[in-house]
Amino acid sequence: MSRHILLLLSSFYLTACTVVDLSKDVQYSTATQPVSAQALRDIRPGKTNSRWLLNNIGLASEVEAYGERKSIWRYDLNEIRRSRTKVALLYSNHERIKSRCQLSLLLVDDIVSAMWSGNSAETMARVSESFKLSMSGAAQDMPMCESFSYIQAD
Repeated sequence: MSRHILLLLSSFYLTACTVVDLSKDVQYSTATQPVSAQALRDIRPGKTNSRWLLNNIGLASEVEAYGERKSIWRYDLNEIRRSRTKVALLYSNHERIKSRCQLSLLLVDDIVSAMWSGNSAETMARVSESFKLSMSGAAQDMPMCESFSYIQAD
């Protein structure tokens, strides 16, 4: 009988030790202010306008005009990824990775029409062709932000 109780207590103790806590968090900031990941996720091509961008993200690092109706707003962002892994009483690990990335937004008539991260030749060709832009020269190589890919308004 005592052997069964000992086994039961041992299995309960081991089960308690296997509690795992996994958490991941991504935060962004421009050179002048923090930017919530939610604000970046809330950008909607076809709906978001320049006033919303200024109020929620701030001034762009660079604005490139294409005539009077089109412009590309580039945000140079610091991307901080934090992760935590914890197994009660046995193991704990905290990791923080900081990198720089670029988010670009094409505004047509003051409305975001496309957004992308990084500046691969493929993406730049897609933007140029879709929106009839004559884009100058090769932009500096900037890595993609973890959470963003090319999105275009319908």
